[in-house]
Amino acid sequence: MKRIFTFLSPLFLVTQLATAQTNAVMNFEKSTHDFGNIKEEGGPYEYTFKFVNTGTEPVVISNVKASCGCTTPSWSKEPVLPGKSGSITASYNSMGRPGKFTKNITVTSNTEPATTTLTINGEVTPRPKGPADWYPNKMGNLRSESSTLSFDAVKNNESKTKEMKIYNNGKEPIKFLEPKDLPKWLTLTIEPKELAPEKEGKLKGTIAGDKKSEWGAETIRIEIPTSDSEEPIKKMFISSTLEEFFPPMTDEQKAKAPKISFDKQEFDFGKIKAGDKVKTEFTLTNAGKSELIIRHTKASCGCTAGTPQKNNLKPGQSTKVDVTFDSTGKKGKTSNTVTVIANDPSTPSTVLKISAEVEEVAPTTGAK
Repeated sequence: MKRIFTFLSPLFLVTQLATAQTNAVMNFEKSTHDFGNIKEEGGPYEYTFKFVNTGTEPVVISNVKASCGCTTPSWSKEPVLPGKSGSITASYNSMGRPGKFTKNITVTSNTEPATTTLTINGEVTPRPKGPADWYPNKMGNLRSESSTLSFDAVKNNESKTKEMKIYNNGKEPIKFLEPKDLPKWLTLTIEPKELAPEKEGKLKGTIAGDKKSEWGAETIRIEIPTSDSEEPIKKMFISSTLEEFFPPMTDEQKAKAPKISFDKQEFDFGKIKAGDKVKTEFTLTNAGKSELIIRHTKASCGCTAGTPQKNNLKPGQSTKVDVTFDSTGKKGKTSNTVTVIANDPSTPSTVLKISAEVEEVAPTTGAK
């Protein structure tokens, strides 16, 4: 039997390799551009990187990606024929980004290699600061440090005061009237009562924890009438979290305290259809030596509710916390929580988590 051996010469291999490689070539004038010193408020700044196709096949750019959202690229979408020019433009947004910067733009095309990196750099000179920076929340001619006066945690045996700076950005004085319909646990004062143009004032709020009945996190909206013709009613928010005060306890006292315990703290409904209303139960037990009181249950959204079947449990007693989830308007993977607040000094709040994967329901077609 004859055996036939085929020998490939080195010249043949080189020729085949060259044939397999692309002949599209992007020849850039330069791959790095230095903007130098630029002003923060002067942007966005643009630079166009130009190239010539010095190959024998059209250059096709499939994608251009910047290293951060502050840089926006645009490029020649049509194939660039041999001998013709193309471009890639990098736009840098300098607002809010003072200081030195270096950003890369990665170009993906049918060249060899398939990616090319372009770079822009420079230094952003900070813009002068003004009232809009110091008081970012705008309410007509009045500006404030925030739209929300946040108290964070407030104990049920204390009063807590917080302050916020306000500023008259208009040309006329602003007079403040008494806020409307404040809850009994909240007191608000504004100093001065009449704020001159381009002057700073102070909004002061005080929460009386012993008068507050909503346990856990709560945010309310308040309205403050003013003489500001552009926006007479100033709408703001007050946020706080009411927590129970537990005095220092000895080890003996801790051992006699109520203790909350759950059979589980997470439940997955799995796949459900959009619009389904599903429910589950969490078993709650008082594993302590004193009466356990469920102060409050609070869901993370209106689509979820959690209700204990009993609020007062003697030592050793158990009850169920019924948790329901309405998937109307939801799609994909979703998770929500129910926070259970109790008089357990070691665990005053427990977060129960539910999750589901909501599948969209195909619209039904009526019969003709």
